[in-house]
Formats: sequence, C-alpha cells, structure tokens
Amino acid sequence: MKLGIVIPLKSKLVSRNWDLTCDNLLRTLGSIQNQSDHCYRVVVVGHEMPSFFNQMSQGFSHISFVSMSEISPPVLTADKLTNQLLYEKDRCSKILKGVQFLRSLYGGVERWYALDADDLIHRDFVKKINKVKAAEAIILNRGYVYYRSSGIFNRENEFSLYCGSSSILSDELLGSCSELNNDSYKHFMFGAIPHTNMMMHCQKHNLNVYVPSERLVMYCRDNGENISAETRSNSILYQSKRFVKMNVKAIWFTRALKRNFGL
Repeated sequence: MKLGIVIPLKSKLVSRNWDLTCDNLLRTLGSIQNQSDHCYRVVVVGHEMPSFFNQMSQGFSHISFVSMSEISPPVLTADKLTNQLLYEKDRCSKILKGVQFLRSLYGGVERWYALDADDLIHRDFVKKINKVKAAEAIILNRGYVYYRSSGIFNRENEFSLYCGSSSILSDELLGSCSELNNDSYKHFMFGAIPHTNMMMHCQKHNLNVYVPSERLVMYCRDNGENISAETRSNSILYQSKRFVKMNVKAIWFTRALKRNFGL
C-alpha cells in the first residue's frame, strides 16, 4: 500500500525569512528520509524550489518538487485574519496540485497525507500507517508539540485541533481533482474541511475512521515561520498564560525522541 505525502511550501514572496523556511523544510524532509518503511511517494509543491533540493533528493527517487505555476502567491493585506485565509487557500491549492502530480507520475497511491513544511514525522510513521486496513480516514489525535525557540516538548492528545498535519485520507475521498484554479480547493476535501473539523466531518458522514494510539507526528512551533503565530496576541497576559501552559506540560527531551523524529 503506497502513501502519498504532499508538502505545501510557502512562497519566498510571503516568507519572513526564506533561508529559515528552507531550513524548516529540510528538517521535515529529513524526518521522511529517516523512515523505516520506504513505501511512499513525496512531493513538495512551491512557487520557488529551495536551492538545496536537487542535491538533497539525489538517491531518493520517491521525493519530488513541482512548481505551482497555475496560481500566484497570495498578496497579503494589512489584516491578519484575511492573511490567514489567503495562506490557507494557497496551502490547500498546493496540496491539490501535489495530489494531481503524484497521480500522474505514479499509480497506486491509496492514501494521502498533507504534511506542513515545518512539521516532523516518526521514523515508523509510514510503516504503521501502511499497516492500517480498511480505514477511509486516519486522524492523528495524539502527537507532540515542539517549541523550537525554547526547546520544550509537550504531549498533545487533541492534536488535530491544533495542527494541519493531522489527516490522512483515502484516495476515493479526494475524487478526480482534475482541475486547478483559484476555486478548486473549495471542492477538495483537504481544502473544504478544516483540520479542526475533520474528525467531526468523518463521523457525521459515517466514514471508517482510525485514530492511532501512537504519537506519530510532531507539530513544530516557534520556528520563526509559523503562519499561526501571526494572529497570536502580543499581550503580556496571553504570553504569560502560554508560557505557563507549555512549561507545565513539558516533557524531557530523550534520545529516543530525537532519534525517532530525526532531530
């Protein structure tokens, strides 16, 4: 059973620091190359290809890059909430483009995983996901949150409410995905259903859903390029509550954690 992994990469035009964006992606790809099972295909979709990509992907034929030429990068505004919608439209359109690309290049991809370009997966992620039978959707509700700026790790048991790298969908659920324009993402399940509502949507429609007990994914925050950070309050009260919460839930950084996520 093949797993298709699509990684949408933000454009250099909207990145605060393109070198940092590329460094985050490199870490994500490192966690993929670290997999114990190589029955997967990966595509990174972006408007610009990182300079390291060709050299990094040598010897890894299952990792590709495809340029998003059909839709321009988002034009940001002075309103942060509007920008979040523009970022999400860009992200979902790139996921759609990645699915189209891998379908045209390879046959037999049975499940699709949208992985953000700064998150990490466990070295046995593919192995364990490919062992799951019959599920139409796999929701990753148990995972880790890594605050990179402070080096703090938290366990999270409602992971899908916080991170977009939390849904794996069967090929049948995505439909034909034959067109790509400014509105195509609205009719594409990864674009039509927010990750915060994916579990509820699947249950409402009586889909066969599997929730792994293992923590197979790591949400990397405070890495300097998180889109979600742009709408975060700068108030002292909010920052204080956030600091206390992540420190109360902090776990030790172990060698196993480092090895399993390629840190």
